[in-house]
Amino acid sequence: MKNGCPDFTEKERIHLGQELSDVLMSLVRLSQLCHIDLPKAVLEKFEHNAAKYPPSKAFGSCKKYTEYDNDGSSQEEARSSSKKAEDM
Repeated sequence: MKNGCPDFTEKERIHLGQELSDVLMSLVRLSQLCHIDLPKAVLEKFEHNAAKYPPSKAFGSCKKYTEYDNDGSSQEEARSSSKKAEDM
């Protein structure tokens, strides 16, 4: 989907807004029933994701966090470098 949904008609954009509103209202209600501070949980999730996927390591990549080594390279890149060193 293109950013901003430029191919949507005004009627489709209104309908999408209504559907997204339904999802949001359900999520807010569920968080209330579960006694979850949703704004706090979102901020904590941002922090958690920033630690798992630091931009210096993960920007522009679709790799899972478990595929990164501590030095920021992916395990695949580390294996490739190791193989190159063995071949020398």
